[in-house]
Amino acid sequence: MLRWWRESVRHKPYRFLIEFVRSFFYILVGNVGKVFALFLLRRRNYSQIVWKDLRHIVILRPDRIGDMVLALPTVAAVQKACPQAKITLVCSEKTLPIVKELKGIDVVAIPGDSYRELKQSKSILLSVKAGKPDLILTLEAKWAMALLTWWLEAPQSIGYDIHGMGWVFSHAVSYPYYRVKQHQIEVNLNLVRANGLESLKAPNRVTLPINENAKNEIKLWLEDHNILDDYVLVHPGSRSAFTRWHPERYALVMDEIHRRWAKPIVILCGPGEEALIENVLSKTQSPIIVAKALTLNQTVALIAQALVFIGNATGTMHMASAVCRHVVAIIGGTHPHDCPERWGAWGEGHIVVHKRPEEMIGRKTNHWLGPEGLEFIQPEDVVEAVSVFLDESEGSS
Repeated sequence: MLRWWRESVRHKPYRFLIEFVRSFFYILVGNVGKVFALFLLRRRNYSQIVWKDLRHIVILRPDRIGDMVLALPTVAAVQKACPQAKITLVCSEKTLPIVKELKGIDVVAIPGDSYRELKQSKSILLSVKAGKPDLILTLEAKWAMALLTWWLEAPQSIGYDIHGMGWVFSHAVSYPYYRVKQHQIEVNLNLVRANGLESLKAPNRVTLPINENAKNEIKLWLEDHNILDDYVLVHPGSRSAFTRWHPERYALVMDEIHRRWAKPIVILCGPGEEALIENVLSKTQSPIIVAKALTLNQTVALIAQALVFIGNATGTMHMASAVCRHVVAIIGGTHPHDCPERWGAWGEGHIVVHKRPEEMIGRKTNHWLGPEGLEFIQPEDVVEAVSVFLDESEGSS
């Protein structure tokens, strides 16, 4: 939310002062850090990373579901480059159900990535430190993660050079926060590409394992609800309110899908989204099946069985881009850190619905669209994207 506040004052007189103070702080922290780095990081190895010689690699990504899904190609790349190494993935408790299915990876779960949560996890992190890792790969651009990297005392470390934290890492890589519109999967892979794995290519799809028990449970759930054919799965929710498309527009899309294709429609209700789902259901005239109180593994299995997933820029959408046949993602932002180029559905067979006002098309501008970008996306835009997949399905049946 602070980012949107900063953007809202971009053209006001005190914008320059805010940016000056912010930049001065990061420069000060960065340069003071470099002075102390000679002492604090005196045991660091700044030479080129020799991946074939590493014996223990720790990868840090203890935050949200979507971020973890988008980090999986980098985890897989490191695992392929270092088959001889033990790889420990430090994740959050929220993402544990999906990453514990990864083969050949030791998974350690902590509550989260805040300073308070790291302090609570001291005993767990001490066990990671006791494993004497050769390399720490930090996929999260936060000071808490940078300090955790320093505390773990690996000889070599890779992380982002942003907000003055680059000196913490023996191998820091520039983070394209404002400069480049690049997908987060590519941003993550650039960390290892810049350190000896230049030939890495991003996969066509993220590989996300599906729990077999959850798959069987969802199969029974679908049978209980008499869903025997391909269905459309809709998720109107998101963690952040500013990424949510309007409930009434979701209702109009579902009504049109029911009228034109008569496909079963399932609406996904995540934790704390009950009021939002009730709001959507109160505005639709179509028969909708509600999927709620599902575990994370059950959610992944339900998404995997759907023909089309429709949703906002959320972790659920990123899971869908990995396991669902087709995704229609609705994204309104144009800022390099929040645009569809950064957070769109990754992989073949997906469509991102994103519109910019005519006055912004074809010219450079310093005005970024935030939540208001969703206003330009109309129900017919989403229906048109969905029709690509549903018409194709009917034509092949």
